[in-house]
Amino acid sequence: MNRLLLLLALAWAAAPARSQTAVTTVSSATLVVGGGAVLDLNGGTLTFGADGTLNETGGGRVTGGLLTATRTLSAPSAVNVAGLGAVLTSSADLGLTTVIRGHMAQTGSGSESIARYYDIAPSTNSGLDATLAFTYDETELNGLDEELLELYRSADGGATWMRQGGSVDPSANTITLSGIDTFSRWTAGSTDAPLPVELARFDAVADGSSALLNWETAGETGNAGFDVEHEQADAWQRLGFLEGRGTTLQPAAYRFRTPDLTPGIHRFRLRQVDYDGTFAYSPLVEVTIALQGTHQLSPAHPNPFASRTSFTLVVQATQHVTAEVYDALGRRVAILNDEPVQADQVHRFTFDGTGLPAGTYLLHVRGGLFQQTHRMVLTK
Repeated sequence: MNRLLLLLALAWAAAPARSQTAVTTVSSATLVVGGGAVLDLNGGTLTFGADGTLNETGGGRVTGGLLTATRTLSAPSAVNVAGLGAVLTSSADLGLTTVIRGHMAQTGSGSESIARYYDIAPSTNSGLDATLAFTYDETELNGLDEELLELYRSADGGATWMRQGGSVDPSANTITLSGIDTFSRWTAGSTDAPLPVELARFDAVADGSSALLNWETAGETGNAGFDVEHEQADAWQRLGFLEGRGTTLQPAAYRFRTPDLTPGIHRFRLRQVDYDGTFAYSPLVEVTIALQGTHQLSPAHPNPFASRTSFTLVVQATQHVTAEVYDALGRRVAILNDEPVQADQVHRFTFDGTGLPAGTYLLHVRGGLFQQTHRMVLTK
């Protein structure tokens, strides 16, 4: 096999930074970077073809850009794809597999990883039971204690992370982890300053007039727990709190049932809180609560009320609806609605009691298919 001389690597390393990203392909040669030389890609991309490989030896290394290679892997056994440093083992047929090596620290919640990561994308990417030996260079430690390194995985390109663990071998500059089910982006962080933990799952399902929220974590670090929040009238309201597991590498599952909800679309999120007070929000999930029956009229809130109170109405079919308020003597004191109301939409009505005497009032709502009355108390 042809070998690119170290002179080529040194010449590239000495080249000035380019304003545009360069892409260079090593098609059928071994690129040797040795003798302590540093090949800085200056933000460029070095692609290794079907027979191209990288050999970093004698303290030589490549940095400052991306290295990428694609290989067909059938039940690989300790295969170091193109010499990039991600050593893969699996009894599964991974198929066409792309490995990308980057040299930027991954960040989140004030913590940083080492200055290396791998994006690993096999064609078959589930049920792998794989082993990854993650190779790094000591110049990439980014101030982290080498003895405390462990692996983290991100399924969303580095936005959030799942703590995976692994065994570090400082003499070999590797971190090894077995039992991997799926690949994506991987990096190494410290147990003293862990990267934020990703929710493995978060979803919501309707259960009658309430919603069931379910979520799982792949591991937790200093997790005090979760505030469950519900979006109401363009603001977030706290529904409850579930305690976390503190610090654990084991998966954990959580479940929360909401109070009864009005028909329509409801959005929820989690506010994950650490023991030190720092917090992070989950992605939003939403659920649609179906209307049970011809209509749903909520009680007025607040009740009793000092000046104003509101209620909501949802109807199964579009119809003309009147909403009126009467005092204790049966005199009508307000008309809140006297027009058609659209089906399957939450309609909010407000009664303003300013200028009326304190006492009991009746809210009477009547449609083509229903009628209902609620009692309200105005205080002064």
